[in-house]
Amino acid sequence: MGVETLFALDAANWSDRELAFLPAHGGAAVQSFCGIDSAKKEWEDRGVCVLRARKGFGKSHLLLIRSRNHRSSGVAGRTIFYPPGRQHKLVDALSNLHAVIPRWLQSKESVDAWVLVWQLSILGLLVWITGAKSGARKEYAEWFGSMEALDQVDLKQHGDVQQAAQLPTMLTLFMGRVLHNLQGDEFKEGLEKLNRGLYSANNDWATAILSRLGTLNKTRIAMYLDAPDELVELNQPILWRSIQQSLMLAIWKFSKSTIWSGVLNIYASVRSEAFGSGHDHPDVSLAMGLAMSLQYTPDELESILNDKIRQADPSLFAQAQHDGIKPIHALWV
Repeated sequence: MGVETLFALDAANWSDRELAFLPAHGGAAVQSFCGIDSAKKEWEDRGVCVLRARKGFGKSHLLLIRSRNHRSSGVAGRTIFYPPGRQHKLVDALSNLHAVIPRWLQSKESVDAWVLVWQLSILGLLVWITGAKSGARKEYAEWFGSMEALDQVDLKQHGDVQQAAQLPTMLTLFMGRVLHNLQGDEFKEGLEKLNRGLYSANNDWATAILSRLGTLNKTRIAMYLDAPDELVELNQPILWRSIQQSLMLAIWKFSKSTIWSGVLNIYASVRSEAFGSGHDHPDVSLAMGLAMSLQYTPDELESILNDKIRQADPSLFAQAQHDGIKPIHALWV
């Protein structure tokens, strides 16, 4: 019996019903992040934005619980959520980039550039999800194409479930468009192009987004992003680390921005292995104030393991599970 088979469970694909039977494990900080047992939860406070842990330690699970609770909270009516929740999708489980990554973006000096890629992609996405008018502007179209073409991609994703699985998520699509525009550039040229794009995004695009929020009677945008470690293969360790470190740094920069700090909240997961070992960007230590490293007591770890076992294929058990036996005992006893 292979462990890979038994515990090949992807929390990002769990339904509301499955989430209801799989509680959030952890101490007060985890419960607070998820908005559990807190009738006065301040959903719009900055607090922890990034969950940091190894694979299988519950990052996706906790993001899902927080997103579900956030969407049913008292502030949901004035909040635009991404993903929008169609087909019960509570987090954007980021997938393969489906794009050629320029060589200069694969070096260990590229983290700052990747921060700009994340920021530009996210702001481009915000123009689209709010229906802001910047889509008609030439600069926006040069980066991302027409709004009509983006709408067609979205229709394909939500009109055919089987086809949707083969398509990039909308944020991944926007990232791919940014990377496509950087093909053929050298490091300096590409960095300058990204900075020019972000300047436009923080001016013309921002004005359009904020105006549109007022029209929609909304005050906040909340984004839930999971599994950035899946964007590239682990056999590219420098790139793998850079993408995750840059996501956390982009969230940190948005949190400090006078334009976005009171409007945009981004919640995400990253792998703990992407940090440390002498490879961190100098600003990572500053951004860590927004992150929580998931750690569990032995009892909490046992509860997590039992929950995973309950979700496994019953045919793998030595005996049937029932109330009189602990799930872990059903494996071998």
